[in-house]
Amino acid sequence: MTTTVPPTRVRLVAGWVAVAVNLTTAAFWAFWGSIEAFHEGWWHGSWLTNVLWSFAYLVPAAIFVALGLIGICFPRIGAAVILAFTVWFWWWWGVPGKLASGDLAHATVGLAMSGAGGFMMLLWWFGRAEPRKWAMRATAGVPLLVAIVCGARPAYLVLTRMDDGDLGVRTIEGNGVTLVWAPAGPGWPQRGGVKWEDARYTAEHLSEDGTRLLDEPQRIWRLPTRDEAVRSMVRRGGNAGGTFDPTSGEFAYARQPNKETPLWNPRSEVIYWWTADELDAGQAWSIAYNGSMLPRRKEHYPGTLGLRLVKAPDSPTASPP
Repeated sequence: MTTTVPPTRVRLVAGWVAVAVNLTTAAFWAFWGSIEAFHEGWWHGSWLTNVLWSFAYLVPAAIFVALGLIGICFPRIGAAVILAFTVWFWWWWGVPGKLASGDLAHATVGLAMSGAGGFMMLLWWFGRAEPRKWAMRATAGVPLLVAIVCGARPAYLVLTRMDDGDLGVRTIEGNGVTLVWAPAGPGWPQRGGVKWEDARYTAEHLSEDGTRLLDEPQRIWRLPTRDEAVRSMVRRGGNAGGTFDPTSGEFAYARQPNKETPLWNPRSEVIYWWTADELDAGQAWSIAYNGSMLPRRKEHYPGTLGLRLVKAPDSPTASPP
């Protein structure tokens, strides 16, 4: 007759430490994924595509949930999976090459990640999380709860966006600012990936009606300042009540802005615009549709970063407010 020997206290502690570390990591990615799925995602024309991409943002969390469940049920297999991932990361990050080239900053990151992987491997190999059912419930349930709770408000904001479908020239007035905003085209591209200097070049050469770039500088359009962008932000068809302190750089809104017309295109992947304000010789400020601001390298041009140019409201191309 075979008797199962209960795990020692040390093995129990090791097992639950492994569960806690893995659970914390999964919960973090569940938080990040649920926020980003609606912050930079949910812009496709197809509802089904939006839903599928939302789940894609939760893949990292799902991976760690799966790793946790494997480690709880099959500790040695879980340890082997962690070891395989650590070895792959060591190779993919190129730790030896970075050490040899003197890139100590990136090499340190690689060594830290590899060390964490080795530590987790040992925890799963020697540890035992008992009782298993509670370890499994926590591993699967907590990240799911985090994703639901953290994603609820962003989902509500996305589902209540206003979109009048008008991507033409718009005059936006309110909060002490009146500006004409460029129509879809060179002055308001619907795909991102624009350097700051390129945005300034576009502003100088954009035609008066905002539809084409000309060979000679026109100097009609320009990038908005941070103050102008903050005070022009909208929510549900009205001004968001933004205020900006140029001395401290602090900003606030009476209502949380969102990715809505007439200012933003909810069907574009662009969620950040360049502003005219520079931080220093190598950086300039960008603003997101939710009103937050971030300094970026002027050479930085991810697909989510674009521009929308403005001009004074004394042009015949201006539309009614």
